[in-house]
Amino acid sequence: MNRSLLLMLLLTAAGSAMPHDILADDNWPRFRGPNADGVAADNDRLPVTWNRTKNVEWVADVPGWGWACPILWGDQVFVSTVVSDEENDGPQKGLYLGQGVRTPAKGTHHWMVYCYDLKTGAVRWKYEAHTGQPKVPRHPKSTYASETPTTDGERLYVLFGDVGLYCFDYHGKQLWSHEIEPKKTFFDYGAAASPWAYNNRLFFLSEDGDTYVVEAGPEFKLLHSNSLDELCLSTPALSKEKLLIRTASKLYCITKSTSQQPQDAAE
Repeated sequence: MNRSLLLMLLLTAAGSAMPHDILADDNWPRFRGPNADGVAADNDRLPVTWNRTKNVEWVADVPGWGWACPILWGDQVFVSTVVSDEENDGPQKGLYLGQGVRTPAKGTHHWMVYCYDLKTGAVRWKYEAHTGQPKVPRHPKSTYASETPTTDGERLYVLFGDVGLYCFDYHGKQLWSHEIEPKKTFFDYGAAASPWAYNNRLFFLSEDGDTYVVEAGPEFKLLHSNSLDELCLSTPALSKEKLLIRTASKLYCITKSTSQQPQDAAE
């Protein structure tokens, strides 16, 4: 039986919904928000206490499993998930010290993208990006939809690291897709890092530290691929014109350099 993830929109402390113009301007376009710092503009009308019923305007069931965060653009909320036709062990609670699940999940899976209405919680559209049986295992605390989608303000980009990268317009029409060949990952943990869009570019990376630069637009165009040749599970951060990528043993600050000297990179 499938589990559900509850998606909640918090009410103001006074119990009334925020004005629509405030919500429309407060976009959350990627993992950890517009500045990739997990911080939103302060608003003293937001509640500090809530539960499943208190200070909740609506709750929407999301079928399947997914650790991807919802993102927000205007009055649309986007989230990804993966639904299995067969019963599989869900993510486990508690302390875990060990390796990943040794075999892929069984049965046919459906890699899904959902769009919800911010005001009502109603499903505006859904799209099945991929259907098939998983080819790679995952960490017992993870899911096959752990990467948070992103948007450049014009299109929605959804990464499922084991199957592909997908681009949609805001009405749910798929504009393009790029297949990703699944391969064994470190300890079978599975894909984790989220994509991000900046300055007409879309960036995404693999667990092996391969970073791909794609033109953000209505057609898929790979601009370049770069390898750091080291385990990378973290979503990069962006500060002005500097890209920060954390690998297993190093932190890289990437920018247009005026020097070609290798000692410029700290060991």
